[in-house]
Amino acid sequence: MSIQIISQETDGTRTYFKFQGKRNVINITVNPKVGYVNVLNETAAHRAYRGMGKTFDNFAQALNAYKSTEMKAVLQYVAEL
Repeated sequence: MSIQIISQETDGTRTYFKFQGKRNVINITVNPKVGYVNVLNETAAHRAYRGMGKTFDNFAQALNAYKSTEMKAVLQYVAEL
């Protein structure tokens, strides 16, 4: 498994992460004030149909929603920051 951190930015309330996986780009937005985690998994299907990703109330819900070890590793990394 190879995951590369492309970027990490903060705008005061939200923190944005961008990761490059084997076949996808993973965007994660965290807003601790409101308490949500937004996950956008850009795959070939996403590029064809678009979408806003999935929003979760916390990292535990996000971890339970994904099965791939790549996605779980990325979410665990962000949760520990």
